[in-house]
Amino acid sequence: MLYSTTACPIGKSLVKRVAQDELLTVMQGIRNNTAQQYILDGTGCYRFKLNEMSVEKHQTLRSPPTKSDPKFLKTSRRTPSYEQFIDPVDFEEKKFNLDGPDGYAHSWRDLRKDPMYFSKRNFGGGSLMVWAAFSGNGTHLLPYLRRRRRANMIYQQDNASVHASNSTLAWFAANNVVLLDWPACSPDLNSVENLWSVLVRRVYANAKQYTTVNDLKKSDSCRNIPYRSKLTERIDPGQTLIIRGKTIDESKRFNINLHKDAPDFSGNDVPLHLSVRFDEGKLVFNSFTKNAWGKEERQKNPLKKGEPFDIRIRAHDAKFTICINRKEVKSFEHRIPLQNVTHLSIDGDVILNHVQWGGKYYPVPYESGIAADSFGPGKTLVLYGTPEKKAKRFNVNLLKKNGDIALHFNPRFDEKAVIRNSLVNGEWGNEEREGKNPFERSVGFDLEIRNEEFAFQIFVNGERFASYAHRVEPHELAGLQIQGDIELTGIQVVPSA
Repeated sequence: MLYSTTACPIGKSLVKRVAQDELLTVMQGIRNNTAQQYILDGTGCYRFKLNEMSVEKHQTLRSPPTKSDPKFLKTSRRTPSYEQFIDPVDFEEKKFNLDGPDGYAHSWRDLRKDPMYFSKRNFGGGSLMVWAAFSGNGTHLLPYLRRRRRANMIYQQDNASVHASNSTLAWFAANNVVLLDWPACSPDLNSVENLWSVLVRRVYANAKQYTTVNDLKKSDSCRNIPYRSKLTERIDPGQTLIIRGKTIDESKRFNINLHKDAPDFSGNDVPLHLSVRFDEGKLVFNSFTKNAWGKEERQKNPLKKGEPFDIRIRAHDAKFTICINRKEVKSFEHRIPLQNVTHLSIDGDVILNHVQWGGKYYPVPYESGIAADSFGPGKTLVLYGTPEKKAKRFNVNLLKKNGDIALHFNPRFDEKAVIRNSLVNGEWGNEEREGKNPFERSVGFDLEIRNEEFAFQIFVNGERFASYAHRVEPHELAGLQIQGDIELTGIQVVPSA
């Protein structure tokens, strides 16, 4: 079980989930007497076999060693018993770089598609150090391990010089920490290594890279499941619930529920129950009132196991509209009044990393003033919207007090381009239109415009789209205009990540 993920909040619940899966597999192998462990002195060879799944590290072991083999360690142990296995605490640190894991990276490229370019900055662009430990004996965090002083625990580490130094060993002895015997020149058999390999694949999936350490900290981080929340204000028509996360490879189903009075099924009404079912290949919509479920409404499940998702539920006077991965999939008419919704719950086989309520009905064209210094460098404007079904164009203008347009951002479906420009002293400058149009008709988008000292950084759906160098002084932006063929669902100004 997981003991600790300290020093940074990267995926604490995810680490716990992976650690539990890793430990469960090993323990099942031990119970079934199918786990085998071999160590060859000085050769760096290791094979750890569990049922039909094998994890091989360093060189491949040609054949199992025998007692007659001179290289076979006198200290070689038989497969530990279940009781013996749960005692050691496996502990390890791991460095995550912004630009990707250490070492060489290889990938297949589809020559029919445009090439993808990845940056490699000095020292990986910055990094984050993470520590984790798990054991079969308990679930307490390491800072609270002193509460389990009577537990029969053993500390496991390899013979790296920092681990075997006199000062380190003296500290262990002074604090009565029992160490697991470890042969010299032997490979690292720490089970945490397997945990790190799973995390690396998830954090850097699809060759993902990160801009800041804070972005990396949020990677694959997840809220506790089941998730329970009380809404701080009454839901108004036009507001949207945004839920982002990722399903696990073994997902069977997960549920999103809007409740009345309490986030449980103790008899209170449930105005909306959305069940994503991989075991049935269906989305199921329903409501619960007067201690009985209503009639289910079913349709095909567009989500896939092990992939990220974006689910949005928008409230209207007479219905909810549900979008999955920014495409509308369902209109669910209210069976219980909207004003009865007070709580939210999410449970099941899911990794949850973002929950947000907000928005309203916005008129388009939309125009609003911006308070002094509220959108200067270091701030980000976030717009949520959906281009209309027959949209030709829409635009976002950031205005100065004198009427200049610091940024004119203009997606044009009729030209398959996105125009960036500025209006200074009544004259338009040179257009910038590099890059494909990332917007689609009838598909929702998140547009982020980050105001930095030297440029606006523009992101669409979390991916960097363009950098637009300032043509006017970026402080004291005074107004916002949004025009064209668009349904606007949310506007925020937040500190830049």
